[in-house]
Order: sequence, then C-alpha cells, then structure tokens
Amino acid sequence: MPNKVKRYFAQNNITVYTINATKIAQEIGLGNRTNTILQSAFFRITEVIPVELAVEKMKAAALKSYGAKGQDVVDKNYAAIDRGGEYQQLTVKPEWANLPDDEVKEDNAPAFVKEVVRPINAQAGDLLPVSAFAKFGTTDGSWEVGTAAYEKRGVEAFVPAWNKDNCIQCNQCAYICPHAAIRPFVLTNDELAGFDGLETLEMKAPAAMKGMHFVIEPSVLDCLGCGRSNLFACQSKNCADICPGNPKLGKALTMVPFNPDAADMKKGGTQRLPSVSGRVPGCRLG
Repeated sequence: MPNKVKRYFAQNNITVYTINATKIAQEIGLGNRTNTILQSAFFRITEVIPVELAVEKMKAAALKSYGAKGQDVVDKNYAAIDRGGEYQQLTVKPEWANLPDDEVKEDNAPAFVKEVVRPINAQAGDLLPVSAFAKFGTTDGSWEVGTAAYEKRGVEAFVPAWNKDNCIQCNQCAYICPHAAIRPFVLTNDELAGFDGLETLEMKAPAAMKGMHFVIEPSVLDCLGCGRSNLFACQSKNCADICPGNPKLGKALTMVPFNPDAADMKKGGTQRLPSVSGRVPGCRLG
C-alpha cells in the first residue's frame, strides 16, 4: 500500500475493512463473481439496515434471480451471502499520518505520460492546470498515442501462463486477445542469446523460418481478464478458451493466480521482447 494512502487514512481517521472476495468466490465455485460477497460485507459493516433483514432480503433476491438455474446455483449465492462476514478491519497506525511519499521510481516514460497520463490514472486529473495540457498541445482534445504501454496496471486476479510443450504455434490466443496482452515472437539465435531463461520452440513453419525460435509472451500486467460471462470465467478467458493445445497433452495456455511479487509476473512481452520486432530476420508475429 503506498505511503500516501496510509497517510490519508491516518490523517482523516478512516476506518478500513478488507475481504478476500476473490478467494471466497473461488472456494464457493462462483468463479470470479464477487459482487454478492461484497454486497453482504457492505450491509454487515455499515448496518444501514439490520443485518438479519439484509441477509433475508439478499437470499430472497438470489432465489428469485437464480431459482430457474437450479438449486446448486442458488446455494452458491447463499454461501456468498453467508461468507460476506469474513472481512477484517485494517489497523491504521497513528504514525502513518507522518509518512513521507514513496520514492519515485524513474523509468523511460515520456514527459506526457509522467505529467498528464499518470495523474489522470491516479484520479487526480482535476488537479492538473490548463498549462499542463497546453505544454503538450492537447488543449484541443487531441491525445498522444501509445500511452497504454506505460500503464502496466496488473488488475486481473487470474492471468495466462504459456506451456510451450503443448503449443502448436497457431497464434489464435494472440488474435483473440482484445488488449494485445499476448504476443508471439520469432527470434534468431543471436536474438535469443540476449534473453536469459527464455523458453522457446523451434519454428514449425514457414520453411524460411526453420531453425528460428518461437515464443508466446503474455504480458500479465496488461491482462484485463476478458473471460466469458459464466460461473467459471476465471478458468476460461478468451485466450485459454480458444487455445486448441495439444490433443494429447492439453492446452498451452492456462489461467493462474496473479502474484505481483513473482519474478515471472513482472516480465512481459511488451517489456522485454518488442525490441526484436523491428529487426530482421527476427520478427513479431501478429
């Protein structure tokens, strides 16, 4: 949690509650549907109406909405309502009120991203003066392109992981990804030598690329979890769903929990491999 958030909590005497609704939904069998759990937690914490009445009304609504889908679905929603009480209160320490801002991590983002885009993404755009937009010639409503490459939000709870042994190099995952978070690359021997620990496959086709190295590189920090709308969406994102995989071994893409602290989660195709896409003979497909 950033120091500025902790400081705001302490300076404004804010009471904070947390609940791992994603984990609870998985255990219940609701996939990535957390809204009922969070709604239950809200009524329990705020007590805007008696908790018993809130639970009664929520369960009646669940029966009305999902009764036609079967008792199993109804029971899962009942469980979500009951487990809305598994929240915890965050301890806001008084010393947080004097915390300094976190050290700014420098990167190669252009000035427009640092001075305009990031403040807006941080919901502080209303604090930007007109001069900030005039500086970059955007007062007419125009906008610089390519800013999404510097966002790296990491907002999805489940992200794709590539298993090269099951991959048939069809590239369908890259074609279906609406946010270009999965990209196939082809590298020469010299290009591959520049990446430590990069697992690749020998190119199957075309003949002109025989001997080159193929890799599917998911950029998990860009993934927005565009799963189908069903109870098991977290297991069935567009990419994992369309992947034909190996008939004997299974799919080449599977959804795994996102862990922002894991080294392999901090990498990504948009961060380390695009440098080869503009070089010949190495290239990026798609």
